[in-house]
Amino acid sequence: MFLRSPYVLIGAVMGPALVLANWWDGRRRDRREQSRRDRDYRRDLVLWAADAEERDRRIVAKRHRAHPGIHVAVAQAGWVPGLNRQTIIRLGTVLESSADTGIVRRVPWCEDISGGIAVLGSGPAAHRMWRAAEAGITAQFGLPMGSGAGADSTRDASATAVSTLLWEGSISLTNDPTASVNLIIHCTGDSVVSVYRPGDIPHDGTWRVDDVSADDVAAVRARCAPRAGEVQAWRDRPAHDAGIAYDSAGEIAVSLNDADPHALVVGRTGSGKSEVIVAIVAALAATYSPGRWGCIMFDFKGGATARRVAELPHVWAVASDLDVTTATELLSLVAAEIIRRERVVESENVSTMSETESPERLVIVIDEFQAFCAQLPGAADVITDIARRGRSLGLHLVVSTQNPAGVVRDALNSNITTRVCAPMVSSHDVSFVLGVSGTPMPAVGQAAIRTADGVVRMGTVRRVTDSDIEEIAARYAGHKNRCPVPKNGAP
Repeated sequence: MFLRSPYVLIGAVMGPALVLANWWDGRRRDRREQSRRDRDYRRDLVLWAADAEERDRRIVAKRHRAHPGIHVAVAQAGWVPGLNRQTIIRLGTVLESSADTGIVRRVPWCEDISGGIAVLGSGPAAHRMWRAAEAGITAQFGLPMGSGAGADSTRDASATAVSTLLWEGSISLTNDPTASVNLIIHCTGDSVVSVYRPGDIPHDGTWRVDDVSADDVAAVRARCAPRAGEVQAWRDRPAHDAGIAYDSAGEIAVSLNDADPHALVVGRTGSGKSEVIVAIVAALAATYSPGRWGCIMFDFKGGATARRVAELPHVWAVASDLDVTTATELLSLVAAEIIRRERVVESENVSTMSETESPERLVIVIDEFQAFCAQLPGAADVITDIARRGRSLGLHLVVSTQNPAGVVRDALNSNITTRVCAPMVSSHDVSFVLGVSGTPMPAVGQAAIRTADGVVRMGTVRRVTDSDIEEIAARYAGHKNRCPVPKNGAP
């Protein structure tokens, strides 16, 4: 009876059809949704690629504005050379692949020419390279000095005669293959074939030298001429005496005593931070005997600064980034010296090291603080400890860095009383370092100095010569300090 119902028969026939229709409709909906997602993905991909390309374009344009070619700069009637002693100069452009998009773009090719540059080879590329390097260095350091000033961009690119140009600060440009320089560029024909530094394996690349003409070089030299007096004043600044700098009011001294225990020296690459450090060490050595004042130096910029003052009897030990093992051992001795001084203060029942029977002060000098902390585990903790407790223990710091932001900890920064600011990237950076708004940018050879009294003075940094160091060392010849570590920093 039940099976004879027409509705049952209709349901039996329509059921599978409905299931099939529902499956088919779901499949169509899924396909439409997948198509929509694919369209959205392709649209988003196009938008992302366009945004990334625009972002890359802005980055490249910003880099070109930051490092314009000399031939572009001299075309501007109002442009004058900065003479700010920057050692990073533009030589041309190079192909670079974007990390985000993989787009290959041509960006400024800049090199650090501190220590000198040698342009080797012959042909148009060598000639253009010479002119680009000469113009770039002259725009930063002024006219070449010495006998080399006669050799200029008019030299024949195929000439075999040796030419050398010299600037202040041991900056040289030469085509002598035997010269001791820090950057070597080989050119052949119309191409740059390799760029490397001594000890490195030469590598090839996609460099393109800026098309700097002899007229461009002449224009740079001509525009440097009105400021030649400023550069000459830097070269002729008085040799060292009691202060580290001087202004119209007289000497500016960095005492490093209980009231003014620590100093921070800040400045961009090539700004003269090392000159300031040498001036501080020499000034203290000229003022105090080795029995009253000693110095340990960590020079993490190759050791050149430490070598200038290493023969002073006040300098207990030196270490550099070229020998991290010795630097680590010397740092452990500094940590041990903190404990030794604490025990001396406790045993003599006094509150500060200056009240003990052996009140010698010890200054820890660190050139390139960021590299120092990065390469020596635990270094930041030791230095921060000295910043906090060093005043009562007769321990003082002179810390040098290019930019303290993100490098100098708050605990260290808050205990630094003297700040010496050499030329930086912007006036905002100067105000940030000194903690005083509106401080102008120091000029070539100058430093803005804020001492413990909060007063900022703009002074010309003292020039310390090798003869000055020899004179101070001779004054204390045979004098024995109470140094607990050997001169070479070994335990």
